[in-house]
Amino acid sequence: MADSKLEPRLLELIDVQKFRAAAREMGPAKVDGQETIRVTISHVEHVRADEVRPEEGSARAAALAGLEQQVRPLQEPILARLAEAGAGSVTQHALTNAVTADLTPAQIRLVSELDEVRLVQLDTLDQVTTMNESVEVIEAREAWDQLNFNGRGIRVAVLDTGMDENHPALLGKVVDRVSTASEPITVPGFHGTHTAGTVASNDAIYRGVAWQADLVNIKVLTAGGFGQPSWVIDGLDQAVRRDALVASLSLGWSEIYHGWVCNDADCILCQAADNAVRLGVTVVVAAGNEDSVAVAGKSNIRHPAPRAG
Repeated sequence: MADSKLEPRLLELIDVQKFRAAAREMGPAKVDGQETIRVTISHVEHVRADEVRPEEGSARAAALAGLEQQVRPLQEPILARLAEAGAGSVTQHALTNAVTADLTPAQIRLVSELDEVRLVQLDTLDQVTTMNESVEVIEAREAWDQLNFNGRGIRVAVLDTGMDENHPALLGKVVDRVSTASEPITVPGFHGTHTAGTVASNDAIYRGVAWQADLVNIKVLTAGGFGQPSWVIDGLDQAVRRDALVASLSLGWSEIYHGWVCNDADCILCQAADNAVRLGVTVVVAAGNEDSVAVAGKSNIRHPAPRAG
């Protein structure tokens, strides 16, 4: 197995499985045959969407279709190897040129041998939510009064735990909704409701930054704030498809807290965010909630925050 292509925490999980198998007097082969791990396999080749101006909504679908056409032949060797290995359902991602699947350690070894594979990462539930600061801190009221910028006519996708659409401050704000997480859109979370309010609350006192904007409720996390990277990638895809001009993500994966691997803003999350930007979506991601101090050479800024375009 090309261990250099496996995320460190994935290697650790495989070792834990072997240890547990030994404790149960099972051989590693039996473990490989029984227990699967959900992983996302990224391709060595990055893909770039054709750039679309935000106001060119009609061109977005064509650009996204073009991106899918770029990705399809590139992913064929990986899909063929997964089929050969007997893998089950596979999800393809166009925004980031990657696939997600439930694989045994043996299947992971097999697919990691391909030259087309850059990295295999664990796609598991992580606590990834972060909170925003007060609207007052960014002097939003001055923008309303002096520039007349209040969000009117702008569709903002909030990728989060899902929001309580019946909250008094959000009534009538949501124009579209979808869940890419394991929970239905009808199971909202406090964090998603909070961030949606930060964006577009109608409350007379606690008014949102863009209080006249329309919201797209995209649930990419459980109500408790746990999520998988593939859910967020699919959520960005939905933001593009549902004509959002802005995507707000108060979440992220940390090199320190999650063992996330991103060497040069090139991870699957950053690639997805970059391509969403090229397709006309302004992607806004929380950063610095745990301070920006690096520990042991690792960044404390969560991904995909480092870059968006």
